[in-house]
Amino acid sequence: MLLVACIAAAPQDFFNPSNTTAWGNEHRITSFTLFAVDGAAEKKKIDYFFTPDASGTPYSAWLWANRSGGGSFDLNVSLEGDDGSGFPNGVALCSNGTTVAAAAFAWYNISLPGCVALTAGQKYHLVINYSNAFLGSYPNLRYTTPDLSAGSGFASTDGAVWTPVANSEPIFVLELDTGYYGPGYTAVHDNFVRGNNYVGEYFTAAEDAIFSSLNISGILYGIGLSDHLYYNVSYANDTAILSGKLIDSGIGVVSNRETWHSANFSRPFTARAGESYRVYISSPGAGLPDYSIYSLNTTNAAPLDAAGNFNSTSANLSLYNGAAWTENGSADLSFQLDYAECYPAGAGAWIVDSVEYCEDQSITLSANLSVLSGGYLTLKNATLYLNNPVAVPANASRNATIYSGGTLVVRDNDNNPATWNDASLLTAALSGNPDTLSYFVFNVESGAFLEFKNSELSQAGYALSETGPIVGFVPYQPAGLRIASNWSNVTDNRIHDCFTGTLLYEASHCNVSGNTYWNVDVDSSAVTIRVLNSSDHNEFSYNSMNQSNSYQFYVANASYNNFSRNTVWGAASDGFHFKYQANNNSLWYNNVSHNSGAGIQVRYNSDNVSIYWSNVSYNNDYGLRYTD
Repeated sequence: MLLVACIAAAPQDFFNPSNTTAWGNEHRITSFTLFAVDGAAEKKKIDYFFTPDASGTPYSAWLWANRSGGGSFDLNVSLEGDDGSGFPNGVALCSNGTTVAAAAFAWYNISLPGCVALTAGQKYHLVINYSNAFLGSYPNLRYTTPDLSAGSGFASTDGAVWTPVANSEPIFVLELDTGYYGPGYTAVHDNFVRGNNYVGEYFTAAEDAIFSSLNISGILYGIGLSDHLYYNVSYANDTAILSGKLIDSGIGVVSNRETWHSANFSRPFTARAGESYRVYISSPGAGLPDYSIYSLNTTNAAPLDAAGNFNSTSANLSLYNGAAWTENGSADLSFQLDYAECYPAGAGAWIVDSVEYCEDQSITLSANLSVLSGGYLTLKNATLYLNNPVAVPANASRNATIYSGGTLVVRDNDNNPATWNDASLLTAALSGNPDTLSYFVFNVESGAFLEFKNSELSQAGYALSETGPIVGFVPYQPAGLRIASNWSNVTDNRIHDCFTGTLLYEASHCNVSGNTYWNVDVDSSAVTIRVLNSSDHNEFSYNSMNQSNSYQFYVANASYNNFSRNTVWGAASDGFHFKYQANNNSLWYNNVSHNSGAGIQVRYNSDNVSIYWSNVSYNNDYGLRYTD
């Protein structure tokens, strides 16, 4: 059951959509309090104050109330503006009432004809009183604890002054022509989480959204826990998306259900419009009563069905009993999914240690980029300038370093290599001017992961050296795009004006394919692709290369690599150069021509280099040269 302030295309917070950093049900309930509206009927009033995030014209209000006494009364509401001090100004924007005769709590719908439009961001008051009481009857209302925000709450007056009720939230729903506003939960239910009993929320995304972390409230747990509490995100068909630890079993007793428990995702979770998902918690090794969690429920839900957004399938409590999931359209969890955001540092170092997502942005960084363990940075249709203070390549050059446990994803918008207007770009700038040539160092360390796809890289690297801006011994660190991590992917990119187009160092099972390289000619030792030092079992296919000041492919002490369907043209030396026990490498269907050296040269104990169905022609030296 979703409680949202308006129906809109973008995903919103169920209760407080003005929270633009997260999506979910921010409402938390730890207790319900009965408030008797007794006393002089004309004087006693209750104020439900609120601040809508969306404009719209109200046409009815739902109130959760009952009757004390033996007769009946009229329950009245007046929608009013704010007096500037946080209380009603006494001027009705619209008003109406209904008769209450039942002793049990129920939802009462009061129409509000002729109301004026409410403006988003302004504070309003739903003022409630009663009249025409018989046999000593009067209304009872309820409010919940805790308070969620300064923009909503509960106050009362006896006719003299208004008195806010601390840490309170009213229970009501306001219907507008643009949607619905209000927390309509009337009860909580405790659900145990243990073994094969899972508790979660099933929802359908209204629009594409990328999330970085999860927050869940309402959890209770005690001492001597048998297992951790885990979060899980899956598709509606139970296909897993990601999971992790939410609460450590050694944390101790927690009795405050208001606490938000948070977990950063290991990678972004992308929800697609119209797709259904489930977020749930589990603890397979836990016993009774290790963990329990409140669900927030609406009782007597029939009147709320008329609101159209209650009891719906867009988001519901989801319970698993070991055999099947059951969805409850009258209940929800207290949970939030945080939107993945972008936090570039600008003048300072940009340190990424959690999920960050940068789309359609141009970022000029006047320091270094570091993606640390647990960091996951996505650049999508984004431009990153690493702004150098000096033109001369030296230790002052900026560096982008992906450390062990970190991930960098650089990609385009539409996942189509044929369209370049949405590509991401990584390059250097000199004092904020990207048109002035300067260089930066780009390193992917062992244990990190890089996906560079359908994008552009330029001005990376300036020397073949083991010294540079990164502290410590990092072989070939200033050479360009240097990858020392397994399973990285560099595909369908444009890479140019670099010292080395791509360098693999002790990196295996990488895919470097579909790239277009040109102007890899920073100095006389510039090489388009270097494969070095036990970089084995890698794939190099469909790359196009021209204008290298040295070799196009240089392979040394690296084995079992596959080179297929590459266009290798215009090297100042050899097209392919194998040396220092570069064994058991295979070349298939390559076009190797117009290189100033040999087309393919195999040297220094490099055995079993197999060449199949390749065109090797118009090279200034031999087409194939073997030198021991």
